[in-house]
Amino acid sequence: MMGTPLGLGVSGERRQEAIDFCAHWPPIVQAQRDGTLDLAALSQEDQGFLRHFDASVMLGWVRAMLDWPAIEPADFRCPTLWLIGSEDRYAIASLKEYEESLKGSRVQVQIVEGLDHNQVFDGIDKVFPTMLAFAKS
Repeated sequence: MMGTPLGLGVSGERRQEAIDFCAHWPPIVQAQRDGTLDLAALSQEDQGFLRHFDASVMLGWVRAMLDWPAIEPADFRCPTLWLIGSEDRYAIASLKEYEESLKGSRVQVQIVEGLDHNQVFDGIDKVFPTMLAFAKS
């Protein structure tokens, strides 16, 4: 589990961000599919997003997160590694919230220093050794 908070898929301010994302991106994704998307008409932020992400995949993922049930440490039935970047404020907040209930659970927490949410996924040189050690244990 990487950079994902426990509890609801998205809550608080992130839930509203997810709702806004799901309202904003469908017409852009549809225009991409139709071949009618004018990139120059998009904001710089949206253009940057499209350079780095597949918007249709992200849209599906974010929509799914809105419907995810709450996940608690006791729900994990097998050993689970929870990788969290030390600069990922949402995952760190979740860690603090669930600290007591993590004790005795099957969830092993590993904080990767200096990484934010996205860097946990991109920083393979910092993350993979931890993942490999967990898999071998």
